[in-house]
Amino acid sequence: MAFNLLRFIFSLFIINVIASYFSILKAQPIVINTGQYRIDRAQRLIVCNQIPKTFAAPISSIKLDRIYTFSAPVSSIRTDQIYPIIYNDTTYQLSFTQFPIIQINTNGATIVKEIVSKASIVIADTNGVSPASYIGINVRGGLSSTFPKKSYKIDFWADSLGLTTKDTTLFGMRTDSEWLLLAMYNEAIRINNVTSHALWRTMHQLYYLNQEPDALSGIRTRYVDVFIDGNYNGVYALAEPIDRKQLKLKKTKDNGQARGELYKSSDWTSATVFTGMPAKDGNDTTWAGFELKYPNQPGFWTNMYGLVDSTVNWSDAKFTNQIASKWQIDNLIDYFLFLNLTRATDNTGKNLYIARYKEGEPYIIIAWDLDGTWGSIWSGSHDNTTTDILSNGLYNRLLSLNPANFKQKMKTRWFNLRTSLFATTNLKNSFATNATILTTNGAYLREATKWSVSSVNSELAYINAWIDNRTTFLDNYFGGFPDVCTNPVAPTLSINSSTITVGQSATLTASGCPYTVTWNTGQVGANLLVTPWNTAQYWAICNQVGAGCQSPKSTTLTLTILPDDNFKTIQADLSLDQQSSRRIVPVNQTTRLTFSLTNHGPVTARTIQIQDRLPTGLVFAGNANPSVTYSSGIVNFSIDSLEAYRTALFSFDVSPTSSGIFRNTAQIVNSASYDPDSTPGSGTGDGEDDMATAEIRTPDSSTLITESANPNQRPLPVVASSQPVPDPEKADLSLQIELDKLAIKQGNNNTVKMSIKNMGGLNATGVAVQCVLPSGVQYVVGSGGTASGNTVSATGLTIASGSTITVVFQVQAISSGNWTYKGQITASDQSDPDSTPGNGTINGEDDEAWVGVRVD
Repeated sequence: MAFNLLRFIFSLFIINVIASYFSILKAQPIVINTGQYRIDRAQRLIVCNQIPKTFAAPISSIKLDRIYTFSAPVSSIRTDQIYPIIYNDTTYQLSFTQFPIIQINTNGATIVKEIVSKASIVIADTNGVSPASYIGINVRGGLSSTFPKKSYKIDFWADSLGLTTKDTTLFGMRTDSEWLLLAMYNEAIRINNVTSHALWRTMHQLYYLNQEPDALSGIRTRYVDVFIDGNYNGVYALAEPIDRKQLKLKKTKDNGQARGELYKSSDWTSATVFTGMPAKDGNDTTWAGFELKYPNQPGFWTNMYGLVDSTVNWSDAKFTNQIASKWQIDNLIDYFLFLNLTRATDNTGKNLYIARYKEGEPYIIIAWDLDGTWGSIWSGSHDNTTTDILSNGLYNRLLSLNPANFKQKMKTRWFNLRTSLFATTNLKNSFATNATILTTNGAYLREATKWSVSSVNSELAYINAWIDNRTTFLDNYFGGFPDVCTNPVAPTLSINSSTITVGQSATLTASGCPYTVTWNTGQVGANLLVTPWNTAQYWAICNQVGAGCQSPKSTTLTLTILPDDNFKTIQADLSLDQQSSRRIVPVNQTTRLTFSLTNHGPVTARTIQIQDRLPTGLVFAGNANPSVTYSSGIVNFSIDSLEAYRTALFSFDVSPTSSGIFRNTAQIVNSASYDPDSTPGSGTGDGEDDMATAEIRTPDSSTLITESANPNQRPLPVVASSQPVPDPEKADLSLQIELDKLAIKQGNNNTVKMSIKNMGGLNATGVAVQCVLPSGVQYVVGSGGTASGNTVSATGLTIASGSTITVVFQVQAISSGNWTYKGQITASDQSDPDSTPGNGTINGEDDEAWVGVRVD
């Protein structure tokens, strides 16, 4: 009994000791180091970035500037919630965060945009508190400077007056005196700028990175909490600026020679969107919407004048050939993709930087000010547009002229990025990550005590849906660009048997083509099964359809067909004819094409297909037979069988969409029956009777002629020349005179062109030619040739064998009438087999020429 009593007493003792221990623990406050918290007494908000460790028992109080009591004991501290704490019956909201806390003290001065205010700054992060530093501070931004929550530019000073700046390293970013505090006020959940700048910096590497490994293509950011004069101002993004140091542009030489250049586009003008060239009237630091940032040489605008002028005013040919000397093309591609992915509507001419690494190098664009992005605009409101393309004058010309396969390269870059950085999941994760950082650090709770904040879940859902729609549209847009031509090589052909009996089949195979194999029969695919009735030849090309390019033709294979007397009794001799109901057809009106397919026997023809490739400018207008089909400019019509000595008719309407002459040709491309005098699908240039042509023209007598394409023509024999072989010992010269107009009015000019051609085997030297002008015209001084009286001549000419040179001059009509120009070759060092130089213009030789003109 005594033992049990002692054990009971001992147990009570232990329980009391433990209870006393936890009571002591509960009574001990959390102690926070001075400087790692800031108090806004007006808002009764306290922000602390010293995170206490796990407690052994619930804690009731915390020691900051004084001891506060938790409204309820806490067992652990979370950064994603706010704790009510009480002192003298006054409740404060305590928020813990891992963000650095920046305290700026201006001694009550108002921070404005135009004047730099003296201030001090103390920065505390989770590792401790930095000593106070002198700074200069002013409001930054254009429209953003009018928002209630301001953005700031700060400069660290070495002294209280700012006579010397002090380079400072912050949070693993660069070492410099200048820093920015971005308010993000017009960003619904404060993630657009941070996410967009990180994406740009990751996707775009500066082309000179090998020379400047520390150069960055954009800015880095860090979320921070900011207090100004004891008042909580909200969550900010501390950011590096874009300047010479960030981009590692070359410094100006000691002798003043500029090397690196940097300009900021800060307004909408014809110059900043590259649609016009304003007057060259730049002042010390600004011109036409641009600000000069570097070099520090007031009035340094000559190079920018040249950049805008060349971009806007160069001819198409010069722009195409030389634009890469002005702009770094890979940079332009990346910026266009980034601009349109983010749909940064305020950044096509404004809110960007233009930089140059050093003299003689091309210019680049650097992204900036990316709040109005991802389905929001500069004001912060939503704009759910996803199906447009943002551009400016520079990009309009690049897309129109496509220098050096600009569009092909852009397409390749887009779809490469879509498998990595631009993958839909990765883009959404970037936003979710930044939203999570802000959420888990209580940033939205603190921000909402001062400023308006949208629903995080609703905004992320909106952005995610916007990304889905935008990337789908851009996939289709860039998918329509041509591919980069890889210059495919001709496929290698093989055949299972090069000799077969008529009626048998052979298989041809094309290898070595990673794209589409197209055979001269019009069929596609690596394998071709053929059953020709006559000896036939086959070749193929490797067609990179998306790039619009193809290989040369392959080696031609010949398939020899041996006769079989049994097949002579089953041949079907087919022919085709074509007629148009109207020969002359006005633009956008229709004519009916009728095709007559005749079987001249002696047996029924089977499985016949006819194909008509309409010329460019002549379109299918419907009203066709049931057996006629149309797709992508090609009309096909077919018939299962046609009895001997019968004719089948096919018809459809066509319409010219532009002026010109149209030669429309159709051909039988397939027949299961043997044809003794033609080969189906052999092309429309061999004159066989299985093809037919009709000519249609518009009434305006246009000389533009377009013809049906003939992509599958079998090789034809070389046309023998009707001209005699040039005499290797002579120079055979001839003369032709042409006028730009055969009828002109008095006072108008007439251009005269004399063409001297050498068809001989020797080069002609010492050649002289003259043209005697009629009395109704007079030579225009200085226009070409040499004039003496009414004779225009050229001497000392050299004309290579097989070449032609021209002498061009102008005359002015001075009196009405019908007048004749008379010309002749007057001299040559070599003899001519069929004419004598200088023997007059009435002998009918080919070294003389006449042409008449009427002057009204």
